Amino acid sequence: MKTFLSWVAQIAALVALGYGAFLFLTKTDDETTAQIDQPEAAAATLNLPVVTLEPVSVTPHYVSLGKVEAWQSSNLATQANGRIVWVCECFEEGAQVSAGQRLLQVDDTAYRRDVLEREKDLGNARAALVSARADTEQARENYARLDLGEPSDVVLKIPELNAAILAVSSAEAALEIAQTALAETVVTAPYRGVISAANVTVGDLVGASSNLGALVGTDRFRVRFPILETQLDLVRIGAQIDITTTTIPVITKAGRIEAIDIDIDSATRLNSVIVSMPDPLEGEAIRLGRFVNGTFSGPTLENLFAIPLTALDIEEQYYTLDDQNRLVPMAADPVYRDFGAVYIPAGEQTQLRIVTGNVLGLRAGMLVSGYSQ
Repeated sequence: MKTFLSWVAQIAALVALGYGAFLFLTKTDDETTAQIDQPEAAAATLNLPVVTLEPVSVTPHYVSLGKVEAWQSSNLATQANGRIVWVCECFEEGAQVSAGQRLLQVDDTAYRRDVLEREKDLGNARAALVSARADTEQARENYARLDLGEPSDVVLKIPELNAAILAVSSAEAALEIAQTALAETVVTAPYRGVISAANVTVGDLVGASSNLGALVGTDRFRVRFPILETQLDLVRIGAQIDITTTTIPVITKAGRIEAIDIDIDSATRLNSVIVSMPDPLEGEAIRLGRFVNGTFSGPTLENLFAIPLTALDIEEQYYTLDDQNRLVPMAADPVYRDFGAVYIPAGEQTQLRIVTGNVLGLRAGMLVSGYSQ
C-alpha cells in the first residue's frame, strides 16, 4: 500500500512540474512575439525630414580649370646669308618688344650692291623699251607714206617691241627679288611679344636654316577649358567669360570664347573650349603656365523646383507625399544640375512637398509622419 501511494505522489509531482513548464513557455513565447511585433508596428509610420519647395529661377553656370598657354609663338629666322653685324639691346630672353621692332641686322653689303645692279638693269630695259616703241611708230609712219595697205608685224618691228616689254618685266621682277633679299637682312618682331630665346650675337654667321631666337606673343593668351558634353549648351561662341586665378590674391580677367576644339581629349574624353584672354600682362598680370578658372554661364531658367541631391535615391528618384502622407516616388528629369541640387520644371504647381533625407530603402505607399525642415 505504501509503495502504491509513493508512485501516485511521484506521478502527481511530475504532472505539476510539466504543467508549470507549459505555462512558463507559453508566457515567454507571447512576450517574445509581442516584442517582435512592436518594432514592426513602430516601423509602419516613418519619421522623415520633409520640406515644401516653391518655384525658383537659376542661372546655369559651369566652372572649369585650365592652363594659360601662348596664343602664338614664332621662331625668328632670315633668308639672308651673312654675319650678324648688329643686335638690339632688347634681344635677350624675357625682354618685351613691339610689333615691327628691329632686332638683328645681317651684313647687307652684297645685297645692296645687287639692288643697285638690278636698278641699273631696269633703267636700261626701260630705255630700250622707249627706243623700241619709237622705232615701231617710225616704221608705221614710213609704211603709211607708201600706201601699201596694212603693214606686217615684222615691218612694224613688233617682235623687237615685245622683247623690250618682256625685258622690262624681267628687270622689274629681278629688282623686286633683290629688294626682298635686302629686306631679309633686317630681322624684326612680327608682333608684340616677349623674347623667349636669343641664340645669336654679333659676328655669328647665319643662313636660311639658322634658328636666331624665339618670340611669344603677348597681345593675347589662350586657355583650353575642359567641359562636359552636357554643359556644351552653356558655350556661346563670342561670349565673354570671367577668368580668375586659383591662388590668392585672386586676379580676374575677361576672356572671349573663340571655338570648341574639334578634337576630344584622349585622356579625359572631354571637349575643350578655346578661350582667348586679351592683354594678359596689363595691370595685374596672368602669366603663361598659370592655372585659372573659367566660369561659363547660360541664360536664366525660370519656374523650377530645386530638388536637393540628398532627396534623390540611387535611381535618381525623389519622394513626394500624397494627401494621406504616403510616399509617391517620382523620376527626376532635370533641365539643369549643380553641386547641390537638380532643377526640374515646376509647370503649374506652386508648391512641392518632398522627403529630403534618408531616402535609401524607401518604397511607394509607406506612411510618413514627417517633420519640416
